[in-house]
Amino acid sequence: MARESISKIAYKTLQQSKSIAGFAHKQISSRLMNFILPDSKLENFNIDKDLLMQIQNSMDILREEDWNDAEKNIYPKKLLFDEPWLRYLTQYPRIWLDMPNTWDRRRKQNFDDLPKSIDKDNYPQYYLRNFHHQTDGYLSDFSASIYDLQVEILFNGSADSMRRRIIKPIKEGLEIFSDRKKVLLKFLMWLQDQEEH
Repeated sequence: MARESISKIAYKTLQQSKSIAGFAHKQISSRLMNFILPDSKLENFNIDKDLLMQIQNSMDILREEDWNDAEKNIYPKKLLFDEPWLRYLTQYPRIWLDMPNTWDRRRKQNFDDLPKSIDKDNYPQYYLRNFHHQTDGYLSDFSASIYDLQVEILFNGSADSMRRRIIKPIKEGLEIFSDRKKVLLKFLMWLQDQEEH
């Protein structure tokens, strides 16, 4: 078996650390909510160990594919380490400060607690709800500012890896244009722009 490079070990360590941090956050916040709001206590439920192993294996496969795509220059390897730590450090306390509101919406099963300032006619019905009981339904600057970190926590640090899965098929799909002259591509883009207006 070939030895892994230091870069790959660093990537795996980073991903595992994010996974542990996401899991720890969910454990601590759930226990705190159960203590503060016992009437909305989250029930403990047993998850099949085989299912947990399947999830862990899926995450390992995801990370391996992510690493391999960077190795094949589908995207720069630096993206694997591009974490907005400073932004996360400023957002994380805001997530905790907002949790009582989230817990209250969860307890009341309030899925339509949206900002009064939005024009509901501008959005499909699908967007006009509070997914995961989040504040403002992601329709305010505040909710948008903490969204990425919330998603990283939700998916145990794998959100960026999941998002990058789309890059390879898009690049492969665009290969059909590789033999086209740039002038033709610019014309096609101009045509598309004209259709949108």
